[in-house]
Amino acid sequence: MKTFDDPANWYEWLVEQSRTDHIYDLIHTYLTPHFCPAANYDFCLLGFSDLPEILLKHISGVYYNASRRHVKMIDNIKYVVISNNHLTEYLEAARQMRIVEDEKGNSYIQLVFTQPVYETEDDEDEEEYLNNKIEAHPDDVLKLCWDLIVAGKDRAQALTYALVGESFLLNRQQELAGSGGSLKEVIRVSTGFNIISVAYAWNNRFEEAAIWDERYLLKPYLWPHMEKVIGSYLEMLMIKKHTEYLDQLFSNAEFRKHFYVYYETHMSIKDPNFEWTKMREIVPILNRVNKGGNYL
Repeated sequence: MKTFDDPANWYEWLVEQSRTDHIYDLIHTYLTPHFCPAANYDFCLLGFSDLPEILLKHISGVYYNASRRHVKMIDNIKYVVISNNHLTEYLEAARQMRIVEDEKGNSYIQLVFTQPVYETEDDEDEEEYLNNKIEAHPDDVLKLCWDLIVAGKDRAQALTYALVGESFLLNRQQELAGSGGSLKEVIRVSTGFNIISVAYAWNNRFEEAAIWDERYLLKPYLWPHMEKVIGSYLEMLMIKKHTEYLDQLFSNAEFRKHFYVYYETHMSIKDPNFEWTKMREIVPILNRVNKGGNYL
């Protein structure tokens, strides 16, 4: 059995057993930077309340039976301890991580298989909610930046606001990583990253925009809640004719599938003979791109 005298050891152990980069999203979103699990034995837990969903939707019964080690009670909650040699399927299926400590102070990682719940009201208008998320940033410069982007005015000032907002967002992301904050707040910060990406792209600073993209753009759990702002960014890249980078983004099959209308719009700009399958949705996007001269 491995021991974990240094956080890098367990981190490497999890990464080795994950098939995709999804593991990085889990670790950096839900675990504290200096977290280290219990040493000398298995350290991943499943809550019994999650087991029916795991077995029915994610993990086969055979795999589950082979991977579970023993039952552990912590604060009157029953957990299954999973063998470190059988983590792959669980890591791929997990949507959240939580830190759990037993009575001896040993830390474990609980894998959770449901999406984090938003603190939203069911009857909120989608567009109004999106605007509220942008306005909710404690540092108002990001809202000011977004207002200039929407108006298509004063790109230099928009970038100045974005640069001021950068430090706030980085600090807030660190706080979320340390406290395991709500996904609603993660999306709020990610929307800020998107605003900064758009501001950089508008100012033709594409390499810097791409650096901020790494913090949010290819994380599937964010897409359903950031479609409009991500779509606006893709339109900006089309206006700027940043074709190579768009090709790179759409080479991600999952991203291409979710934003397929933008993919077809991009392809139709590259190739006038490209055949659309979603013309009704594409035409408005194409019109906005063609009329985006004030962003050049």
